[in-house]
Amino acid sequence: MPLPPPDGSGTSSIAAGWVTARPESDAATVERILDEELQRMTHESVTDDELLRAGALIESSELAALSRMDEVADRLSMYTTYFDRPELVNEQLARYQAVDAEAVRDVCAEVFGGDGRAVLTYVPRTEAEAAA
Repeated sequence: MPLPPPDGSGTSSIAAGWVTARPESDAATVERILDEELQRMTHESVTDDELLRAGALIESSELAALSRMDEVADRLSMYTTYFDRPELVNEQLARYQAVDAEAVRDVCAEVFGGDGRAVLTYVPRTEAEAAA
């Protein structure tokens, strides 16, 4: 989920998602169901359980990443280059943990609520198509 930069300025971002469907699934149906779920997220807040699970996954991921020196160096460089604030490396986890269900809904409404999207559908060839 995109968070605004620490300096309070606006943000630009790209959100990407993917679905791996069963072979018998219809691509149009899968796309419709995904779109319905994204639209639901623009109107309804995530549940407490969903927020707790996401928070635990983010915390685990952040702490694991910061246990590697190469990742710490990359982040220090990034925060210095983009914000002139290398100390942000110590602040990001708290920023993620401060996100509540309403903030998730608001960001979903901003990111998924419009029509500025591209959909790519990759469908494997059938055996007959592959043999031709």
